[in-house]
Amino acid sequence: RPYLAAHWRLRGWHYPNPKIELLANLAQPEQYHRFLTSFVDAASPVPDKSAIPIFLMTNAQPDMVRQLQQRMPNPLLQAAQATGLRQLHIEMCLAALAQSFLAFGDTLKGFGKETHVSAQSKLVVRMRGAEF
Repeated sequence: RPYLAAHWRLRGWHYPNPKIELLANLAQPEQYHRFLTSFVDAASPVPDKSAIPIFLMTNAQPDMVRQLQQRMPNPLLQAAQATGLRQLHIEMCLAALAQSFLAFGDTLKGFGKETHVSAQSKLVVRMRGAEF
């Protein structure tokens, strides 16, 4: 079954980065669902876009995912929890196999702000055979 994937990152993991923090503020469920809806509209050719699942490559806590799901008509999918980098590797592989992928940072295009695409998103794009 086809699915879309999005890297939904809320905060920088290892060090504060002003560009990541700016994006993280826009990645709150109240705002991020608009980006996801636009992504689904652009990425899916089928008439019933709400039936297409979206796999989330994310560091969001379960309550944040629930808040986002309440705003989205599409089913949101997540990988089973693993430990450490194993989780990231699983998520990156699933995101790379998706019909289309929304990289973390793409959400600011058209908003007049300099975007930052995370290293993890860049790797997924490379795994998909594309480049930035």
